[in-house]
Amino acid sequence: MQLGAEIFKRSPGGVCLTEIGECFLTEARAAIERLDGAAGLVRELGAAEANRLRLGLSMSVIAGRVGTWLASALQGVKQLDLQITEAEPASLARSLQQQALDIGLMLAAPSAEDLCVRRLWREPLMLISPPDDKFVGQAGLSWRHLAGACLLVPGVPGGELEPTVRRGLEQAGAAADVRCQAVGVETVLRMVQWRQGLAVLPASAVPEGRADIAVTPLVADIELCAVWRRRNDKPALARLLRWIERSGAFS
Repeated sequence: MQLGAEIFKRSPGGVCLTEIGECFLTEARAAIERLDGAAGLVRELGAAEANRLRLGLSMSVIAGRVGTWLASALQGVKQLDLQITEAEPASLARSLQQQALDIGLMLAAPSAEDLCVRRLWREPLMLISPPDDKFVGQAGLSWRHLAGACLLVPGVPGGELEPTVRRGLEQAGAAADVRCQAVGVETVLRMVQWRQGLAVLPASAVPEGRADIAVTPLVADIELCAVWRRRNDKPALARLLRWIERSGAFS
């Protein structure tokens, strides 16, 4: 390496640094320290990224069994740092394919060759109504009982819940006014309070302890799936999948 100046000088007493050499040594030491610091930062960031799990939810399903499942995962998988995103299923699928997310929990499994799908469990469906509605407390409530009702379903048309609701009504021979609402669960619940219709939600999306709404189980359910990209080698994802297999969390 040509520096363009002498950094050493010879004398009867041996070899010593020139004035330029002293400056070079000072800068070199500082550069090495900065390089060591940068390497340490990369290691810290790498360790943090190895523990980060970017989880996508297709709707606010933190209550009920999903919340319990996530709490168990956090206890069972050490150093798991959750980063949660809520979005429509199609958006979650794209994010998984682009590796912007590591795993998604969805009520409708996407069909894509590069995505792995595992069935977790079947989620009960609930009818949400005003507290004085005629369906409150009715045992064995089925789709045929909802003939003629206005049913509010969160999400875009053709999303997760709408096909299940329409299919259930059709199989029961019941006609109802199914209205998709491209809003969150809380807004749909507010619409129920305003008596704009009755809502159909999975059990895990229903908030607990609400006196302003009534929750009645339907004799119907929907499948909850875990979805991830086939070639995602994220350490946090691998640890979660191992925990799932060991704990028998897939049913």
